[in-house]
Amino acid sequence: SQEDKTNALVKAVEFRYSIPAQVLSKPPYNLQLPEKHDPSPWLQAITEFLFQPTSATVAGIVSGLEQRAEALDVPADHRVYLRDLVTAADSDTFLTRADVARVPGLDNAVAALRERWGDLATLDHIDLYGCFPSMVAYTAEAMSLDPGRELTVAGGLGFMGAPLNFAAGQALIAMVRRLREHPGELGLVQGNGGHATKHALGVFSTTPPDELVLTRTAESVGDQELRADDDAAGDAVIDGITVEYERSGPTRAVAICRFVDGRGRLWANSSDPAILHAAVTEELVGTSVSVAGGEFSR
Repeated sequence: SQEDKTNALVKAVEFRYSIPAQVLSKPPYNLQLPEKHDPSPWLQAITEFLFQPTSATVAGIVSGLEQRAEALDVPADHRVYLRDLVTAADSDTFLTRADVARVPGLDNAVAALRERWGDLATLDHIDLYGCFPSMVAYTAEAMSLDPGRELTVAGGLGFMGAPLNFAAGQALIAMVRRLREHPGELGLVQGNGGHATKHALGVFSTTPPDELVLTRTAESVGDQELRADDDAAGDAVIDGITVEYERSGPTRAVAICRFVDGRGRLWANSSDPAILHAAVTEELVGTSVSVAGGEFSR
């Protein structure tokens, strides 16, 4: 219904821009609110499917944001706007992904961003989420970025304490400062969570948007493969492997093992010196192993 649509728009504006509902009914917004306004967060999702705001409404929202910034004494040359935001998700564990070397949700988010902005390599400033080098390398490849270009404006997550210490927030702060120094240019900030599970790509600029910016959700990819019982045993193949290091050198190999009889995958470990040496000197993906008691052997 139209009432649901209006509720959804109100919720989206409240949630994204922190503008109270009672303010939205007054100039410059002039939204006609239903008698029973429902501010629950789930309505944000409805907005993208049920309501396409008119140009007058969009102009009112943008104008209202400018007035709010002025009321807070934010100088015009300090205002940085969200121009686009794409999110996606993958399964929570690598064990259930069809290809453990791919991050399809991120690939889809990048594709959605490319549809609107074209060649992402032309974006002026980039800050990729740097929890691990593999994530930076994967995202740069997915976006067709030159790995030799500047891939962070904040310095990288390693300079911010740890993965749980507000790294994406600090990247946003750094990007705001960069864009203030380069008005009119575009900056992209990446957020990532879990085992390359949650993805967010935001585009920012000092140039205000000419349309209401709503979160776009790219196709997310859930479980596609079976997960075997943790205590399962039998013949398997290594689908992925990494090595843990201490000061003394490699101490444990952790592998994604797929049972050849179709029972699915599980995590398995090995501290065998021969396997540790092989894991850091040759490719073990595709190698046949035996799994028992959470350990694998060749």
